[in-house]
Parts: sequence; structure tokens; C-alpha cells
Amino acid sequence: MLINDANANWGYSGATALAEHLHQIEEDIGEEIELDLVSLRCDFARYDSLSDWAESYFGLNKESKEEKIRDYIQDHGTLIEFTGGIIVSQF
Repeated sequence: MLINDANANWGYSGATALAEHLHQIEEDIGEEIELDLVSLRCDFARYDSLSDWAESYFGLNKESKEEKIRDYIQDHGTLIEFTGGIIVSQF
């Protein structure tokens, strides 16, 4: 269902990673999450790399240290990394 969302740019790998993340949350809390595509598009965005996210979020250039960027995202939101990109919760 996520891959068929024409208003999102998850891509196959991103949609799979996000679905696995949501499934893990369901297992952790012991209840099913209602799938709301609009809410997911508001809460998460896909980027090709940590540097791309930092450039978009902070206006930083690609030479920024990925580890610092990764730490910042994880301290303030959710980071899902997969082959071909990342998905970051909007914060």
C-alpha cells in the first residue's frame, strides 16, 4: 500500500523499510496501527542520504559529517536507513 501512494516518494526499498518500522512498533506496543497515508507523508520524508537530509534541513553542504547528522536525527526523531536511502521522521 505504501508503494502505491502516488503522493509520496518512498520507492520500493523505502516503502519496505517504513512498513517494517511500523510493523516493529505494532509488535512493541501490542496493537495494530491504523494506516493513514496522509499522516505518514506528514510525519516522514525520504532522502537519498544523511547529507541530503542535512542539506535540506539545515542548509549544510554534503561534506557534513554523517555521524553527527545521524546522531542529531536519532536524538530528535526517527531514522530508518536502507539500501538506496533513508527515511526521517519530520520534527
